[in-house]
Amino acid sequence: MLVALAGYGLAARQHGRPQPAPVSVIDTGHRLLGVAGGLELYGQGADAVVRIQLASGKVTVTRFPRLRSAGPVSFVVGRDWALVRPLDRGPGYLISASQPARVLSGPLGPGGLLLLPGPEPGQLWSGAAVADAGPMLVRRLDGTLTGTTGPRPEGSWPVASGTGSYLLLEPNGLSIPQPGGSGLTTLRLSSVLAIGPGSLLVTQCRRFHCAAVLVDERTGHRRALPGLNYDAVQLTGVIAPDGRLAAFSQWTNNQVALELLNLTTGTEREVLAPLGQAGLDEQSLVWSPDSRWLFAALSTGRIVAINAASGRVTGLGVRLPAVSQLAAWPGSTGSGGVIPQPSDPQPR
Repeated sequence: MLVALAGYGLAARQHGRPQPAPVSVIDTGHRLLGVAGGLELYGQGADAVVRIQLASGKVTVTRFPRLRSAGPVSFVVGRDWALVRPLDRGPGYLISASQPARVLSGPLGPGGLLLLPGPEPGQLWSGAAVADAGPMLVRRLDGTLTGTTGPRPEGSWPVASGTGSYLLLEPNGLSIPQPGGSGLTTLRLSSVLAIGPGSLLVTQCRRFHCAAVLVDERTGHRRALPGLNYDAVQLTGVIAPDGRLAAFSQWTNNQVALELLNLTTGTEREVLAPLGQAGLDEQSLVWSPDSRWLFAALSTGRIVAINAASGRVTGLGVRLPAVSQLAAWPGSTGSGGVIPQPSDPQPR
């Protein structure tokens, strides 16, 4: 494995100890996981963003001052950039190509801002991190407005849909903004299990029985999965781009388990990956665009890859800083945003 510092000199010393360089590059010299396409996997930790170019085996680590926030963080990525924005008043950072991290300023500088992947590359959906903050706005990376807006009813919370649009979680349902601002489609349900490009896996309950239902985001068509009975859970899941599998965390026997659900047969398979509390973050899981790999951030901060066909868990073979959130370019199918998590997850 070849390791090089990316043009910023040797690591500085502070209190007699060497400090990591602002930007460093790890060149493994080979493909990671045999990936030949342009997939780039990003991971975000408390003081670093890692950019993993799987086809070239190149990893870029960009350091920044440790986040002051212990709360939710917006983590959005693009073709050659990543944005880290805590919801509270602490500073956020823009990581661009192989440049040092830059503190966010202007309209993206103040805290209390929720950011999601926008409808076009280099754009962001933005909204205040309160439930009655008015419409969603599309901004560029410099914070300027594009003029595109989206609805946000009072009491709703936006999450990314995986298609450049967003969905609205509400106390007793979920709303889907229609293209062109033509209105909202509202689903009454108990909870959302997983979100993917163009489809949702939700639970709908009647009396004491809760069924898992697959919903087409565009048409609203619903199909109940056979043989499943789910109680309400947090949104932590992602649907594969090919629509065959959903991956989500569930709270079972006082621990977090990762499940792969076949969306045709309704059969489940547990994956032996120690997610821990990291599994309760909806951005701890992300699919590759070809649906072959599911990437997960573990409770240890390590990134692993899960083979969708076999369920086998494998490491990336590269030592990286600890991360808690993941995203991918192109084709990120994680939520790409943040959802406030209940302090006491409920058993299922």
